[in-house]
Amino acid sequence: MTAKARADFDIRWKVALGIEIEDQPFAKSTLQVFRAQLILHDKVREVFEQSLRLAREQGYLKGKRGMRVAMDTTYILGRGAVKDTYNLLADGIVKLMRALSAVEGVPVRRWAEGQGYKRYVGSSVKGQAAIDWSKRRARRRLLGQIVADADRLLELARRSQDGLPADSAKRQAIVEVAELLGSAFGGLLQDVKRSTDGDGDGDADDADGGVSLKEGVSKDRMVSVHDPEMRHGHKSKRKRFDGHKAAVAVDADSQLITAVDVLPGNAADNLGALELVEQSEASAHVAVVEAMGDTAYDDGGTRQAFAHAGRRLVARVPGRPNRKCFPKDDFVIDLVAGSCTCPAGQITRTIVPAGKRADGTGTVHRLQAFRFDGGVCQGCLLRSRCFTAKGMKGRQVLIHPQEGLLQ
Repeated sequence: MTAKARADFDIRWKVALGIEIEDQPFAKSTLQVFRAQLILHDKVREVFEQSLRLAREQGYLKGKRGMRVAMDTTYILGRGAVKDTYNLLADGIVKLMRALSAVEGVPVRRWAEGQGYKRYVGSSVKGQAAIDWSKRRARRRLLGQIVADADRLLELARRSQDGLPADSAKRQAIVEVAELLGSAFGGLLQDVKRSTDGDGDGDADDADGGVSLKEGVSKDRMVSVHDPEMRHGHKSKRKRFDGHKAAVAVDADSQLITAVDVLPGNAADNLGALELVEQSEASAHVAVVEAMGDTAYDDGGTRQAFAHAGRRLVARVPGRPNRKCFPKDDFVIDLVAGSCTCPAGQITRTIVPAGKRADGTGTVHRLQAFRFDGGVCQGCLLRSRCFTAKGMKGRQVLIHPQEGLLQ
């Protein structure tokens, strides 16, 4: 859409294309069809690499001194409609019904009516449900019915695929949609929890079948059956989106894009950062001498990965926290001497276990911390500025698994 608008109204584009001021050289669909053809014939990357090759030949990419690449992400809105649990389950049921009706060679509407799934063809399940939505028991009863229908449909799918050849396209279609419906909801448990007593009244024979909605949002929640890879994502604390993230590496000098990857919407911005740098070298055929990023790339796991690969990473560390107590930055940690000096000049060499923590790469580390003597801390004139917890024996200062790199 942007290319279409610029070709129509931007004089610089008209000059580059060699067209008259009043010309509108192509329709939006022209580029859409072209992109579809590139994807169909697996030529998208070839066009990208040829563009970089031309840029290198024209001198835009400085091969002798190497590249400095900047990394960042931007969000991409998904193409599927985001729906609540009721309609999300219903969409999965409809997709599986289509696959099963195709095996029998009948229209999905007729198949649904014959199997008792008429409510799922036509308008939305919630739209057809004649219930009082302010009543919790009514909502749970409807949810229980939908989950029961999904369970029964998954059993029908299992029987249907057992009767088809292993290499059958129809069998594969059933398997894929059944896995989508089952695994997407964790066995229909993405947003649903099952129990023998749905409403907690002690009656295991409730009409809701012991089914209720979970509190909160699942970490890796699927938000659309029609675009299963969509996720809830956050570009900032306040800015939320539904879709994916585009991870991009750009040559800092020429501003040319050298690598692109697509991440789940809920993925950390630094996911695959090292691979992005390696892809830049492979595509541009120019060595990357330095990679830059914002605070999203400053974690110890990412720094460790770059250090192991012998690469230079420059990423800004977060500013000092605005707290009443002395932050960790005010303590001098000497890893060689195995000591920690506090703002009052006290030194400790006592190291104690401090639990576990996973880094940005998913690796779980056993943590340690320097601990100061409680008696010394209690009598310190700076105690109120160091910690306020009552009964605390002495201040502890966490030793990050990649403390040296962060320093």
